[in-house]
Amino acid sequence: MREREAEVQAMQAARSAEQASGGGGGGGKGWNEDDLQLLIKAVNLFPAGTNARWEVIANYMNLHSVSGMKRTAKDVINKAKNLQRLDPLQKDEINRKAFEKFKKEHSSVAPSIDNAAPSERFDGNPAPWTTEEQKLLEQALKTYPVSTPERWEKIAAAVPGRTKKDCMKRYKELVEMVKAKKAAQEQVAAKSKK
Repeated sequence: MREREAEVQAMQAARSAEQASGGGGGGGKGWNEDDLQLLIKAVNLFPAGTNARWEVIANYMNLHSVSGMKRTAKDVINKAKNLQRLDPLQKDEINRKAFEKFKKEHSSVAPSIDNAAPSERFDGNPAPWTTEEQKLLEQALKTYPVSTPERWEKIAAAVPGRTKKDCMKRYKELVEMVKAKKAAQEQVAAKSKK
């Protein structure tokens, strides 16, 4: 019963935050739960300091949104500000719901930490990297330069289903592949000069 009351309060807070922003922008139309989650993901993927950050976030949302709503940088900024004004308990409730939804959607892809065998919990995900994971890793590597504090934790957070260790291992594999390719090209170039 108490859980249901908290859920109702979180929904009311989200509605009031949306109304305070004039419907959340985007032609006066509201933001659905998926768009809010996408906004939160984009804000984490593209941290402060990213060139043209809000335009990048708006473009990311326009590419990945299932609602079909086209958002401008101004819409995105307004909604992000309204989300920041939410009460911490409401934020916790929204985050909990988002995590539950994520867990449901991805439960068939990878075992959850709770259900994983002890060796899987620490050894990471042994499955081959998908194209989507590779793209997320590459974007995170660009977003978080070497000077970023806790860089690998942030990179791993940007690649769902992969641990810090997985990301570091994949990065080393990619570096080795690039070095091997470069060496092979140099050998071919050296032979052709002879």
